Amino acid sequence: MAKKYDFHFISVEGNWDKNIHDERIECAANLLEADQSAFVIASGTYAPEPYSSFYNAPLGRYTAETLISKYKISPERIIPAYLFSFQFTYTIIDAYANSAFIGWLSCGLKRRENEINVLFEPCTSQFHGLRVEMLNARACNFMHDLHVNVELQCKNKLTREEMEKDHSGEIERLTAMKENGGLLSSGEWLDNGVKKSFGNIIEMSQLISKSFSKELCFPARGINIDEWSDIERLLLLMTFNFKSYSKQIDAAALSKIIESAQNRYNIQIPDSASKKLLSLLTE
Repeated sequence: MAKKYDFHFISVEGNWDKNIHDERIECAANLLEADQSAFVIASGTYAPEPYSSFYNAPLGRYTAETLISKYKISPERIIPAYLFSFQFTYTIIDAYANSAFIGWLSCGLKRRENEINVLFEPCTSQFHGLRVEMLNARACNFMHDLHVNVELQCKNKLTREEMEKDHSGEIERLTAMKENGGLLSSGEWLDNGVKKSFGNIIEMSQLISKSFSKELCFPARGINIDEWSDIERLLLLMTFNFKSYSKQIDAAALSKIIESAQNRYNIQIPDSASKKLLSLLTE
């Protein structure tokens, strides 16, 4: 990439048609191969009744399994957004989850002293692309105030002209979202009757902390992961990603994750960071 980005995120936006979803996974795999430092977010996307899906579980799980088994992507690079505690997920919640992980790794969901640049490439297709682009742009909007500059490059979406010609109904729905009080205007929506909003830093932090603590079996006393340094957050996320697939973390596995982080990001992880994490994993 010509421009220097501090972080590069890709997401696989779910589709309940297997052929379409597999094409999106392939798109992500190609991007991951081109940039070995990139992370991929395995979006949840779980279909409620009466919808049907080729995969009877959150699609993110299928995404992760396919990236690892077919494309040989290292599990520490795959962010398991499907582990978030939502009964069902759809494009709005997937955008919310994407922004939560991007925001947490980039700045700990706190204002940085120095600005950083992030590239975010959602892998989508067909008429779904414009919705994905608009929702994710709105979901990531709060990060500008935290000194995180997110450049969104939605992959394989139809042009506005193609949308207006062949999918006018979708254009009407998205236009309504932009009106006063609409989702793209207010950033708020209802999820099972509960008001949610993009950029709710407190809620996002709690959601991530809960997911990390559950998956990594942190002590019951709780861990304030929002106070961790940039390098500590990077190591924690890669460990979380790895654990979601392998189900086991020991000193040898952590050593491999550290080596991967150092090679991919050209950084040196201090012993204090690895010891801090290992002590929590074995406590």
